[in-house]
Amino acid sequence: MTPGRPLAHQLAEEGPEDEQHGDQNAGTHEEVVGRSTTMWPSGVHSHAVSIVQRMRTPTLRRVVLAMSISVALTVGGCAGSAPEVPNGPDGNPDPVLLVGRDVFGSRCSSCHGSSGGGGTGSRLAGTVVETYPDIAAQVAVVSDGRNNMPSFGGTLSAAEIEAVVRYTREVLG
Repeated sequence: MTPGRPLAHQLAEEGPEDEQHGDQNAGTHEEVVGRSTTMWPSGVHSHAVSIVQRMRTPTLRRVVLAMSISVALTVGGCAGSAPEVPNGPDGNPDPVLLVGRDVFGSRCSSCHGSSGGGGTGSRLAGTVVETYPDIAAQVAVVSDGRNNMPSFGGTLSAAEIEAVVRYTREVLG
């Protein structure tokens, strides 16, 4: 201990770094210090060399896992955004297609991909009109569901279903 220096600075310099790494090194504290140690009810270790508050810091494995989950959620839930609706002859986007884009982004993109390129759901971009030449057939699939695709007839209005179908046909094509 150095007189006149803040205790926290002295502890950071004098205490072994292993002491600050939480439970994974709990059994090595005495070995690192090489002297007798007293564990106080507050979680403070004291011995002749330093007093070290046991701190819970995340292990590298936990940090990597948390970051991986964060990236997966970001990529999976927001893997880019749905393509923009082009402006019409009046210089403004069609409001029905804007509704369709919002519905697609919130209900469809997690399976069909943010731009309709496919994923766990089938590819829509460039294939939907060919697959469903009759728009009523596509409306029926969105409304009633098919195979692994859920039914949206109970959760989306008829106008929202029509809007998302138009969006997939006219914007994703």
